Amino acid sequence: MLLERDVVGNQQDWAQFITLSDEFEHPLLRMLPVGTKPVNVLYQYQADSYDAPQPNAWVDGKDWDIFKSAGKNRAELKARVQWFINTSAVSKLGQDVSNAAGVADELAREIPKKLFELAREMECTFCGIQEAAEDDGATGNKTRSILNWILSTAQALYPVPAAFRTPAASIYSGTKANLIENAVRAVLQSQWETTGSKATKMALVGPELKERFADFILYVPTDLSTQRSSVQSNRDLSNKELSFMVDVYASDFGRIELHLTNWLAHANFGGTAGQNDWYGAILGLKMWELRWNQKPTVYKPEFKGGSYKAAMDTINMLVCKSPLGEAAIKPSDA
Repeated sequence: MLLERDVVGNQQDWAQFITLSDEFEHPLLRMLPVGTKPVNVLYQYQADSYDAPQPNAWVDGKDWDIFKSAGKNRAELKARVQWFINTSAVSKLGQDVSNAAGVADELAREIPKKLFELAREMECTFCGIQEAAEDDGATGNKTRSILNWILSTAQALYPVPAAFRTPAASIYSGTKANLIENAVRAVLQSQWETTGSKATKMALVGPELKERFADFILYVPTDLSTQRSSVQSNRDLSNKELSFMVDVYASDFGRIELHLTNWLAHANFGGTAGQNDWYGAILGLKMWELRWNQKPTVYKPEFKGGSYKAAMDTINMLVCKSPLGEAAIKPSDA
């Protein structure tokens, strides 16, 4: 009797697929409005605001002798491009001779994967803690990240004029333990008191912060004690699902749509371990735009021996038209 272990020439059983378990999304790239094409590495634009209302009762018979300028509140803001690249290479034998399971063409498989990684690096850059920088010959131009636009203090390069900086009250900087519902309401109230806008806003939130919003259902708004009375849930008897998920938080000062992300203040992009779990950015999307000088493009250099190569790049910039009405949640102990 021939046993399986004695069979000569028994072929290996390789599945003709490769499993990729990483399913993290790019919510900011998906929702950013697209602006005009940059024609210079530096983009200069203006923000404006109204004068505060003043008592107004003119004296009868008196000539008009006070004239004001409608342009005196205008201020200049600046944004800078960034050139993102990624590359791939497969040896001649690896491309032309090997027969890898689940891969019909190694280079053809690598290109879309590297393009996806390029998009992820863009997402992490825009969601990170990166200040704008000029090309100095060692490091290229850098665009400013959203968390560095939303600051109550001046930035190092191209500082936002004081009149258009985010108020300190719109940036939560207390501890995680004190991040109660009233603290979030105070941030939203500051946003409204600054601009008067109740338009629905997009909130990028880390997993711990997203869970904290869901906990607001269970906790007393003024602390993190559980509600003394029972929590009621009304649902159809045919519905077998009991959900305490919160994707939209509505307050007296507007609604925010919560978008879960793993890329806000990522440790590889200026943040520290744990900040991406607790940080949040509350954005009015009409104040933001992504300006593309060049959409992602793939190049295949001439084969000169050794390996087949591919490169891809894109040039763009993140623009905040005015950070005055934006908000952030950045616990000091995250």
